[in-house]
Amino acid sequence: FFIFKDMQENAQNIINNMIESDRIKFVESIINKMIPPPDGTILTENPKEYVQKQIKESHKESATNVTFDYKELAPIFEGVEEKQIKALSNQLEHIKSFKTDYDSRLNKYARDFYYFSSAFAINWEDLLKNYQEIRASIKDYDDLLREIKELIISRNKSLEDKRTLFDNKRDNWNSIEVQDEVNALNAKIVDCDDKIRSKLTIVRNNRLENQYKDDKNISDAMRNILDWFERYPDIVQNITQA
Repeated sequence: FFIFKDMQENAQNIINNMIESDRIKFVESIINKMIPPPDGTILTENPKEYVQKQIKESHKESATNVTFDYKELAPIFEGVEEKQIKALSNQLEHIKSFKTDYDSRLNKYARDFYYFSSAFAINWEDLLKNYQEIRASIKDYDDLLREIKELIISRNKSLEDKRTLFDNKRDNWNSIEVQDEVNALNAKIVDCDDKIRSKLTIVRNNRLENQYKDDKNISDAMRNILDWFERYPDIVQNITQA
């Protein structure tokens, strides 16, 4: 929002690059120089000559490497009224306060992402250990659930038949004939239990697979954001600058 006056293009580009790296420090330096305490400080009278002198003294091939104190540029803005400078000073204090709060929140945001990403760190290899076998066994998920339901009905029927057998043949319960029927019903119950247990394992693994995919998507999204923070520190730094 400042307009450089009587500056060669090269010198202006140098200053633009420097100001871009730290806007707050630049504005604060100019304000403090233009409204200084009564200490008798004398401002640089010719900013153009000062910049050119700094270029020569830097002995750098690239002029963008020139460095100097921002306050030395104060004479460029000598036409700005003091009340405007004071108003800008008040704005700067608000900006600095906001920046401090924003930096704190951004750091907390990054820490939270690290925490959540570790919370969602799932061992994909463990899940894949029997993955091919699990997938091969799931021909149709709806059919699998229906088979489990039918097995439960069959198991309950065998239990009911066993209770009926006991009611009807209680007096001869220990006879070979009755015990053969009891053993046959027990075998059906055990067989149903084994099949139900096996199919429920497949169901749980299938649900675990789907849950993993959901959690992995969340984890990947968080890791991608964290990677972005690390890959583009200059952009993150600019975000935290007013």
